[in-house]
Amino acid sequence: MVVPSTKNFFKSNQIFAICIPLAAGFGIYFWIIPVLLLALAWQYLKNDGVPFLNAGKRFGFEAQFLVFFLILALFLGTYRGFYVPYHPLIYGMPGRYFTILLAITLGVSLWILSFKENRQYIQFIWVFCLGTLLFSLFTIGASLALEPPPYYGRLVNILTPTVFGARSYINSPGISNLLCFFPIAFMAGLLLKPEQRPRGFWFLGLLGFALSLVAATVINQRSYFAVTLLITPIVVGLFLVIQRAWRTLAWMLIPFACYPSLWLANSLLPNSPWTRFLNGDITNDARFQMLSYWFSHLIKDPFTRIEVGPAQWQDLQWFHNFFADVHRFSGFWSLAAALLLFGFIFYKLILLIRTNQTMGLFLTAIAIPIFLIMNTSVAPEGERQPFFLLIFIGVICEKLLAFHKKNLVST
Repeated sequence: MVVPSTKNFFKSNQIFAICIPLAAGFGIYFWIIPVLLLALAWQYLKNDGVPFLNAGKRFGFEAQFLVFFLILALFLGTYRGFYVPYHPLIYGMPGRYFTILLAITLGVSLWILSFKENRQYIQFIWVFCLGTLLFSLFTIGASLALEPPPYYGRLVNILTPTVFGARSYINSPGISNLLCFFPIAFMAGLLLKPEQRPRGFWFLGLLGFALSLVAATVINQRSYFAVTLLITPIVVGLFLVIQRAWRTLAWMLIPFACYPSLWLANSLLPNSPWTRFLNGDITNDARFQMLSYWFSHLIKDPFTRIEVGPAQWQDLQWFHNFFADVHRFSGFWSLAAALLLFGFIFYKLILLIRTNQTMGLFLTAIAIPIFLIMNTSVAPEGERQPFFLLIFIGVICEKLLAFHKKNLVST
């Protein structure tokens, strides 16, 4: 067999390194599976020094990898095993969906385990978040072209444009959540050293940030502005103080100053274009009331499932909280497994900050706002990207910690 040149192999490997996270971020299943299969075949046929298949051998023999994947398997197993759909015909999770979800989680995780350098982890997260931005912009662009305003709750579904001959829509808060990913990755990238940042960091970062801000204004969403202009700048700013990066910290003042500026503009304009994210008491918000209703029930009777409530929101299909919907669909033990899984990931992030501060702070600055976003998202089959990104961050943590451990042993 003729062995290809190193240059050609590197180019092909770079294509997969972009396509896999881009497809995962875009969130289209029929993109991800073929790309993973092609990457698997390519790594196997070209006999790379760190082949895709050998990654499975490594995590199988590393105790810390085994613990993480056992906890992940525990959550996925209890979620699927105890799953009771809201509506047996419409909202049930079919067996093939779970198989695809499991294949993507494990397949992409194995791909990440084959990485050897920090820049590969950084590029993976950067391109993943770019994929979520592109999906959101395409969705909003299609809605602007095909539908009249207002767009809240009525964005065109670009994946399945029609259902039973009628136009299909998706919920705008979910798209607003996805718009946050790329600005979060951009601001977290300020914690990295200049040579660690992805190519085109400033150009793509500022352009993506501007486009996401305009798109969020068009669909009039509160969550985007809270996460992107308040929570993320605060988190990244605190981490920059830890790094004593005072000059870089000044950049955080720009998005942080945007929110009060928009608030002031909203109060001065006679016909405000922002009626939702700047006004309103949070205690009267539907999601806050549903979360309070679920949590009160959880404390009183954790082993009994509960339908969406209180009474004024009983016609909704979701609690719009990952943990509340997991508890509703699959019961207490699945909820406990989910809490254990994400608690384990944040525990590993703390350990990583102690051993590799730059990468640890970078990943944590992304994980915290993404975790908060997931708490306004529905179960995995509803909004996949927050769940996927936190799982992949957990895998990256395990790999970096294992690398540090091996270095200590070798010295």
